[in-house]
Amino acid sequence: MVETTLTVSTAAQAGTQYTPSTPAAGGNNFANDGTCILVIQAVTNPVTITVTGQALAYDGAAHNQASVAVTAGNTAIMGPFQRSNFNDAANLCHFTSSETSTTKIGVVSSTPKG
Repeated sequence: MVETTLTVSTAAQAGTQYTPSTPAAGGNNFANDGTCILVIQAVTNPVTITVTGQALAYDGAAHNQASVAVTAGNTAIMGPFQRSNFNDAANLCHFTSSETSTTKIGVVSSTPKG
């Protein structure tokens, strides 16, 4: 399956409006600047989001996988994701979603401007 790349919104002092996306069954990714957070809405069904660690431990096993379970009708915030642990060679952070039909996800960066 092909992953879907989500658009990253940038937070601003005056506020940021973003449109959440429906996660793809084949996985998802976003351009991670190290300050990105995921905003996860479990609209009517519970969902588990798992962010895949890309860095390898001394024994060659991937580490720093992060997961959050969100109950139906609730919203969770996850992150930020350290680039050295979560980014691949293309500076993408990858995650999967256990439920895709009623889940909404947004990605927000808090990188300061100027």
